[in-house]
Amino acid sequence: MANFDFMTCWQMAAPIEAVYQAITQPASWPRWWKGLQWVEELDSYNEKCNERGTGRVYRYYWQSHLGYPLCFDIRATRLYAPWLIVGQASGDVEGWGCWQLSEAAGVTRGRYRWRGRTT
Repeated sequence: MANFDFMTCWQMAAPIEAVYQAITQPASWPRWWKGLQWVEELDSYNEKCNERGTGRVYRYYWQSHLGYPLCFDIRATRLYAPWLIVGQASGDVEGWGCWQLSEAAGVTRGRYRWRGRTT
């Protein structure tokens, strides 16, 4: 099993609310995230979910750079709109990911940390 700890930082000339909205809609990610084949919503409305979206579960199907397929689920564990999104992963990848957003002068800065291991 391989452990990993990735950090990406970027900035976009867009309001923070628009960026947050795009990130909280994983089904649309394959349109702009290379390697992500498709996303399936598993749990959106049940007793573990609340009105803000915490508890939602999505299944992600990836094609890795090395040609290996990966499939894993991510449950939203913390959402503080429009600044923070945290999720817990299980499946071919286990761990957690965290999006942190900030805005200044119409530019949204994002930091994404993805820490886990392959199973």
